[in-house]
Amino acid sequence: MPDLPKGKGEGKFLELRWASADELETVYVNHVFVSHHGPEFYLVFAEADLPMALSPEDLEGVDEIWIRPKVKLALTPEAMISMSEAIQRNVQRFQEKLEED
Repeated sequence: MPDLPKGKGEGKFLELRWASADELETVYVNHVFVSHHGPEFYLVFAEADLPMALSPEDLEGVDEIWIRPKVKLALTPEAMISMSEAIQRNVQRFQEKLEED
């Protein structure tokens, strides 16, 4: 966590509260491209447009698969670290639950 600005007074801590995300559209993605430029990290979430193939013959003549970007996020390094840690904690809990079942 970054140092708090130094100055007069003790400051005030405010609680962060999440509003409902029910109104947001859910976007399916199965690929992510992560890069950083200057002080920001960029995450581009995308979906591979996979062909319908029931057999190897269905893929004859298919030479490439397009990956279609859906969402691009720009994050500060602090936000990227925090998000990365939160994702790792959740993945670990998910894997532990799978092992229990």
